[in-house]
Amino acid sequence: EFRVKFDNANAVIGTTQQTQQLLETTDNSFSLSFWLEFSSTVRGVVFSYQEKVHPFKGLLCEVNMKGLEYNQGMIQFKLGEDVFLHAPEFDSNGNKVNYADGVARHYSIVLKDNILTLYINGTTNGTLGTNFTMPTSSQVIHIMGISPSNLNVLGIISHLTYHDYALEPQIIDIMCWFMVISKIRG
Repeated sequence: EFRVKFDNANAVIGTTQQTQQLLETTDNSFSLSFWLEFSSTVRGVVFSYQEKVHPFKGLLCEVNMKGLEYNQGMIQFKLGEDVFLHAPEFDSNGNKVNYADGVARHYSIVLKDNILTLYINGTTNGTLGTNFTMPTSSQVIHIMGISPSNLNVLGIISHLTYHDYALEPQIIDIMCWFMVISKIRG
């Protein structure tokens, strides 16, 4: 049995079954995808599935952080105490990228064969070798903040999906076309 609780703009998904794991994996592979647009200028939590005690093993997506330091406009995924995979800070022209610009982007992270890959708008934007496993004692997922007044994200998240297997890059690319408007002349 799962329960969903909305605290203002935050969603909390939980289970009453102490032995039930909310996010399972197949062969220690998974995929998490979502559309996100945000304009927050402070640290905020987009998605959290972590154990409640230090070192907070689990999966965390947060904005305006790079590693353990504040970095406005960034987005990163944290897999444990000091394991981070963050979006590129600079584009191919050397310009600083501001992900907190209110523009919708598609983010996916995929764990397959102990390699975590970050995709932004269908393009690979980083990889990280890891021996990460999903926590077994966490029964709560937080979305767009930890509580109504703690680490909230000013923005919109949509089409949040979790798969207990690794999505192929072609499928992620197709998922990105949802928000694309194409004009065809003929």
